[in-house]
Amino acid sequence: ATDRPAPPPSPVDHAVRWGLGRARPGSSIDASWPTSALLAATATWATGLVRGLATLAAVPGSRLRVCEADVTIYGRHWCRFGRWLLLERGVTIRARGGDGVELGDYVVVGTYSTLEVSSGLATNQGSIRVGSRTSFGDYCYVGGAGGVVIGRDVLIGQYVSFHSQNHVFSDTGRSIREQGVTSRGIRVGDDCWIGAGARILDGVEIGAGSVIGAGAVVTKSVSPGSVVTGVPGRVVSRRLADDGGDG
Repeated sequence: ATDRPAPPPSPVDHAVRWGLGRARPGSSIDASWPTSALLAATATWATGLVRGLATLAAVPGSRLRVCEADVTIYGRHWCRFGRWLLLERGVTIRARGGDGVELGDYVVVGTYSTLEVSSGLATNQGSIRVGSRTSFGDYCYVGGAGGVVIGRDVLIGQYVSFHSQNHVFSDTGRSIREQGVTSRGIRVGDDCWIGAGARILDGVEIGAGSVIGAGAVVTKSVSPGSVVTGVPGRVVSRRLADDGGDG
C-alpha cells in the first residue's frame, strides 16, 4: 500500500489549535492530536475559565484566568494574577500579609501545590513574585515569608520547595521556637530549570539560565548558567562562560 498524504486540517481543527495556542503562547501542539481530543481540551479550558471568573473574581488582574476544582485562596486582595494563569486542582494560595502574591501572565501552578506568604500571625512580612510563563509541577511548595522572586520562563518540576526563612538555634539554653528566625529571601533568574524534588533554601540566588538537578539541596547562591547537583548542591558544570564565581 502506498502512503497517502494526510488530509489538510479542517477549519474547526485550525480554529481550536489557534485558540489553544493563544492561551499558551510559545507551546506547540503535536500535529497528530485528533480534532476530537483538542475539542475536549478546549471544553476543559472553557470550564476552568468559567470557574476562574467565579473563584478569582475578587483577585485584581486580568479576567482571563483558568481555575480547576478545589482551589483555595486566602487573602484575595493581597493577590495580583496575570492573564491566562492556570491554577490546577487542589492548589492553595495563602497570600495574607506582607506584599502578597503576584503571578504573571501564563503562569501554571501544578496540582496540589501551595504558595504561602506567611504561615502564621507571628510575622506580617514576605512576598511571592513569579514572572510570566513560569510553570510549577505538581505538589510544589513556596514559602514566601522571607520573600521569593522567581523570574520569567522558569521550569519547576514536581515536589520542588522554596524555603525563604531559617530558624535561629545558636542558644542551647533556650528552645529553638523562642530564638526567632532569619529571612534573607530567595531569587531565581529567568530561564532556569529546577528538577523534581529540589530544595531551595533561604538566602540563595540562582542566576539566570541555571539548571538545578533533581533532588538537589541548594544552600548557597550560584552564578548564571550554572548546573547544580547533589546534597548539598554543587556546581558541576556551566552552560555559560566561567566567571570564577561559586564553587
